[in-house]
Amino acid sequence: MRPQHEHDIFRCFSVAKETGVTVSFRGAGHSCHGQTLSDGGILIENLGDSADFKLLDDGQVEVSAKARWHDLEKRLNELGRSVPVTTDYLNLSVGGTLSVGGYGIHSITHGAQIDHVTKLRLLMTDGTSRWCSENEHRDLFRFSLAGLGQMGFIDKVVTGTIPHRKFTRLYQYLHGNTVQFLDSLAWMQEWTGDWPSHFCALVGYGQILSEFGFQHSDQPEAEDHLNTHVASNLPVPSFKGVYRNYRFDLHRSLISYIHSGKDAYRIWADYAFDYSNFRRFLLFVMALRFKGFFGSFLDRIYILACRRPETPTPFPFEVCGTLPPPIKFGVGLYNTVPRDDRPALNQVTRAMEICLDKCLELQGRPYLYGWHELNAARMQKLYGPDYDRFLELKRQHDPSNIIESPWPASPA
Repeated sequence: MRPQHEHDIFRCFSVAKETGVTVSFRGAGHSCHGQTLSDGGILIENLGDSADFKLLDDGQVEVSAKARWHDLEKRLNELGRSVPVTTDYLNLSVGGTLSVGGYGIHSITHGAQIDHVTKLRLLMTDGTSRWCSENEHRDLFRFSLAGLGQMGFIDKVVTGTIPHRKFTRLYQYLHGNTVQFLDSLAWMQEWTGDWPSHFCALVGYGQILSEFGFQHSDQPEAEDHLNTHVASNLPVPSFKGVYRNYRFDLHRSLISYIHSGKDAYRIWADYAFDYSNFRRFLLFVMALRFKGFFGSFLDRIYILACRRPETPTPFPFEVCGTLPPPIKFGVGLYNTVPRDDRPALNQVTRAMEICLDKCLELQGRPYLYGWHELNAARMQKLYGPDYDRFLELKRQHDPSNIIESPWPASPA
C-alpha cells in the first residue's frame, strides 16, 4: 500500500488488527535483511517523488518522511542550506534512514543524521498521532530514531540544516596494505586540530583507498588551501582537486553499483567500533577473506568515521553507542552472490555469522538494517536494559503486535 494520507496508515493498522496480520514499513528498501518484507501481512511503501518540506525560522526544516534525501538536499541548496549528514546514495527516504540512524562521509564532522532531529511525528497503532522530542514523549523519540519503526509510523520530522558550502577540497590516498592503512588513521584518536569535513575508505578491486575532504564557500578559497596537509602521517596523496557539489557527484558514481546485480543476493552488513577494535576487526575480516571464507563474493569493504556530539541524545539502538564516544569507525561488508548459487549463499552467510560474533566479542555494534541474525541472546548482550525497555514500550504502545518486529518478542 502506498499511502496518500495519514488516514491510509490508520486504516492499515485497523485492518491488521481485525484480521490478525502484521504491518511492515518500507522507504526505498535499500540494504535490508527482511526488515522491509511482509509474509502474508500489509507492506506500507512510503517513498515520494518530491520533497514536501517547510524551512523554519531557526534554520530547521520540517519534512515528510517519504521525501528522498536527494530532492530535499537539492531544494535546500537552492535556498543556501544543506543537510549536515546524508547517506552517500541519496535516493533513500528520510524516514527510512532515520529509522536506522543514517551515516555518510560527513559523519566524521556531524555524527549521525538522527543527531540533528529535534522532533518527529508518529502515527500510532491505536489511531492517534503525537509529536515526540527530547522534552515530549522522550522514550518514543529515543526508540523511534534508529529503532526500525517499531514504536509507530514516522510521518514527519523536524531536523537541523547548515549553510551550504558548494566546494570540496578533496584528497585521495592509496595504501600498500591493510596495516599501513590502519596506521594512517591512528592520528584521529587524539586529534585536536581542524577536522576534515568528510572521510571514507574503500578496500576492494585490488586496492585500498582513503579519501578526505574539506568544504569551502567559494572555489578560490578551496584552491588556495589545496597544498595543505591533512595529517602528518598520511602518505603523499595520489590525487587532489576541487569539486563543486561533491555530495551529488558521489551519489551519481554509486547509481550503477546500487542498481546492478538484479539477479544477485546482496549480503550487506555494517559494524561500528572504537579505533583499537576497528583495527582488530578489519584485520580479522581480511584474514577470513584471504582464507577464502567469503569466496570471491566480498566486493567491497567500505569504511566511515563518526564523531557524535559531545552530549548526544542516547538513542539506545544507535550503532555508535549512547555515551559520548571517542571517534567510531564503521566497517561495511558488501557481498554480491549469484541468485542461483545456493552453496555460495550458504558460504557467505556463514562468514557473516562469524563476523557478527567477532563484532560482539570486540564490543562493537551492528548497524541494524543490514544482514544480521539477531537472536534474543545477542540482543540482550548488545543492548541489555535498553532491550528490556524496548519490549516494555512495545507492549504498551503496540499491544496487538501490529507492527512487524524483526526481533524476538522476549529476551528469555
